[in-house]
Amino acid sequence: MCGIGGIIYNSNTVVDITKTKQQIDIMKNHQSRRGPDYSETYTYGNVFLFHNRLSIIDLSINGNQPMTYNNLTIVFNGEIYNANELKDSYLNDDMFLGHSDTEIILHLIYKYGIDFTLENINGMFAISLFDSENGDVYLIRDRIGQKPLYYFIKDDSLYFASNPASIVKALSEHEWKLNYNGVWEYLIMGGIFSENTLFSDIKRLDASNVLKYNNGIIYNKKYWEPNYNSNVTDDSIENLIIDSISKVKVSDVPIGIYLSGGIDSSLVASVLKDVNAIHLSSDEFQYAKLVSDKLKISLSVIEPSDFDISEILKDYTYFCGEPTMAGFIPYITSKHTAHNYKVAISANGADELFFGYNRTPTPKINQDIFKKLLKNNNLNIHKPSLNESGQIYHIFRNPKSFDVLNVDKKNETDLIKLINDCVPKLNENFPESSKYRWFELMTYIKGDLNPTLDFSSMANSIEVRCPFLDHRLIESALSLDETRHVDDFFGRKKYLKKLLKDYGYEESMWHREKLGFSLKSSYLNQIHNLKTIAVDNLNKSGIAKININDNSRDDQYLRSAMLGLYFWKINWIDSGIVKL
Repeated sequence: MCGIGGIIYNSNTVVDITKTKQQIDIMKNHQSRRGPDYSETYTYGNVFLFHNRLSIIDLSINGNQPMTYNNLTIVFNGEIYNANELKDSYLNDDMFLGHSDTEIILHLIYKYGIDFTLENINGMFAISLFDSENGDVYLIRDRIGQKPLYYFIKDDSLYFASNPASIVKALSEHEWKLNYNGVWEYLIMGGIFSENTLFSDIKRLDASNVLKYNNGIIYNKKYWEPNYNSNVTDDSIENLIIDSISKVKVSDVPIGIYLSGGIDSSLVASVLKDVNAIHLSSDEFQYAKLVSDKLKISLSVIEPSDFDISEILKDYTYFCGEPTMAGFIPYITSKHTAHNYKVAISANGADELFFGYNRTPTPKINQDIFKKLLKNNNLNIHKPSLNESGQIYHIFRNPKSFDVLNVDKKNETDLIKLINDCVPKLNENFPESSKYRWFELMTYIKGDLNPTLDFSSMANSIEVRCPFLDHRLIESALSLDETRHVDDFFGRKKYLKKLLKDYGYEESMWHREKLGFSLKSSYLNQIHNLKTIAVDNLNKSGIAKININDNSRDDQYLRSAMLGLYFWKINWIDSGIVKL
């Protein structure tokens, strides 16, 4: 929805107002594409907060930020899908100037407090809240990390923004250095899921965390972990899937849906019914066309070959300050979408929750189920993974496959320690198989797909919503073991396929081999040549090198990650901003 940021000085700091305003303007300008519709700064003593607005709900000036009510001032990025329900249940209409979700959560916090508000809101968000009565400043990030938030501490003062690049550009006098541990973490997965960034002093606030700052003192706590629900029925989870999808439709501007033609996006389109679709040209076009024809919605098809990957990756890594392994794909889609929409819907997260991947272990499932599915449907489906290590090395690279400058050689033990440090433990009431899906959410989704989707879309002034990352749905889906999610008729993703069947689709729509997105060969040549340049450049610079050249999964994925790192290097190291 927007971009947020600010500078909060320690009370002992003598504030140079002119310099601070210049820094705030640089931060605002750098992330202006996150919110091109309106921008404003709030100042109170040593506190400076700013907001870049992408107007989606309450397009009037009453929705502008920073927004103040009595002693509280908020800057907010995201969407609260149940804001109106909370307003009807807990607040009085006569206290409101407009109808934005920002104003609703501001009043909720004022009346009931932060803990109550965070427990009850449903959505994606990054929030900064300032209390002028006691000087407390809060930074808050949503439960699953859909909206980014970065911070930097210097001389006990706090700097924060939606993009780390905004902070770096504003503090040009600071000696920025490359965080080699961040480079290693990026290459091991293609995204960073710890608090690290590639800038040595900038941290990312973790998902479901509240950071409290007051006069140089920082307190950080986690406010959410999945709650086990022993009462989940087939009907209740199917109804929850529909409700989660229906909720993301709230908007005062037109919405589009990313329709790949796969099971997940086809179900989202079918629930929303009248939302027009965007399809990135792929082998699943025929299925996307089948869905759009059935629903009588328009289908806009994007040809990736119309775009230059070099320009995309250079812009992406400069805009956000993060490298990316596959950011050009959602970037292309978002750039096209921006011609007609400010909001788009994605099915991100469904595979991770509902056993969509063969790599996700199903230890309670008799493997004859999969054999029966293979036989009955003549599908070439890989045998499902039966161990945690197999899943880990599908998401991560082997530490022996590459080296990073100034980072000691690492092995599997180091990788497992990183995972254990960064993936919160589930409540013991959850079934065994839930830890495998939670692992996917806390690594691949949180560290790769979420930031890639956010930065790619916001670079083009598009807000993307992901209904399958609704925390209620996460809790319910994780509460059911694999025997509830997989059967010998539907196979994996039983609940999603059953709903598609209920919506009247033929069996061929959901009983077919899973097709991942793949680029056309003409485009792959450009990418291959760029990867070769990137790997050679990073090797010569000494930053990182690949130890294999065997066209294995590790080899291919590392070369893709090196491509994103190469363009990050061009923007931040070759320019002299970041030192080795």
